[in-house]
Amino acid sequence: MSQENNENVSLKQCPFCAEKINILAKKCRFCGEIIDPALMRISEMKQTDNSAMKINVISYPGMSAQVAPTVTASNVAVNSTLPKNRTTYILLGVFLGGLGIHNFYAGYFGKAIAQLLISLLTGWLILPYIAVFIWCLIEICTIDKDADGVPFC
Repeated sequence: MSQENNENVSLKQCPFCAEKINILAKKCRFCGEIIDPALMRISEMKQTDNSAMKINVISYPGMSAQVAPTVTASNVAVNSTLPKNRTTYILLGVFLGGLGIHNFYAGYFGKAIAQLLISLLTGWLILPYIAVFIWCLIEICTIDKDADGVPFC
């Protein structure tokens, strides 16, 4: 009799096939249905198409329906950058332009690294440093957008 009570305590009824299964079971061993809500959601996510946002209605036996939106990379704004300040770009170009700091600020990393390396490696020759400074002056006069194409404010 006590063994029967222990069985009732550690067993529950499957909501799909009504067979007795372990209370901690995540999947029914008789019908193969997923009982654990987290595992059910994972299996649904694997089966859905990730190209657009979908709203899945999940309902379990004995529970009310729940709405769970699926968020994908296609419906999330990726390039939400604020515009850079033109005055800051000009001041960085005038005072620290030889090191390419203004290009780091605007997002032009290739040009910035080139200016930095030229200044650090050959700056003691003065002529390459003057060339880099002229390059910086031309840039601060002509460039009006950052590397993402957002105009300076």
